[in-house]
Amino acid sequence: MARLEAGIEVKTTTKPLELLSSEKALVKIDARCLWTEVLEDQRKIGAVIHGPAEYIIDAIVDTREGAMGQSFKGEIKGFKLYLGGTNLEEASAIATQQDLQRLVFDNREAFITAANTALDRLLDSCSCKIEQTQEPQQGILMWEEEGRKRNAIFANRDNTGFIQRGKVFLASGKRNVYVSDGTVILSGRHGRELFVDKGMIVEPEVLRNLGPRVSDIVNSSLADLNWRFRHRL
Repeated sequence: MARLEAGIEVKTTTKPLELLSSEKALVKIDARCLWTEVLEDQRKIGAVIHGPAEYIIDAIVDTREGAMGQSFKGEIKGFKLYLGGTNLEEASAIATQQDLQRLVFDNREAFITAANTALDRLLDSCSCKIEQTQEPQQGILMWEEEGRKRNAIFANRDNTGFIQRGKVFLASGKRNVYVSDGTVILSGRHGRELFVDKGMIVEPEVLRNLGPRVSDIVNSSLADLNWRFRHRL
């Protein structure tokens, strides 16, 4: 992947904007956020944005056990990287000195330097192919929280994804993956499901006793190994 870099012009949003939107995901950024373009070989492919944003993810999965999963929502502060199509230009103006200072940047150069630093940090050890899209509200958003690993939300016509601190949700048509707080749900197009709750398999029913059976076999094998070891000393 070619090196990405921030542009040289800083803009500010003049109104709230839906940055990402799909049936399962929505990301909004506030008015008065600062941003600059992200360039790959001088080709515009996204934006580095600084300022308040919020997201909501509908991670409810329909299973034979009923509706499982939950909705996730939260705020995204600081710098975030967006790659994809946007309506940012239509809802923005050139940032003034007052706009920059309001978010604690001395000048345009200070913001661009910080944006490039955030860009490098978010893409560190990240190897991916970027496919350009001109369709607004379709792309990927990445950010960090308190120096933790990258979080991401992506959405397009066919797929939605959310990855954050041990939570994973992927939806593609009737195929879903949900992982959170000890619950794992996998569902396929043909009605196949795997539902694990707090370490116990719930679906398919034929596998419900698999966990205890595996534990019994392992414990029995360890006990037998321990007996043999003691009697060989």
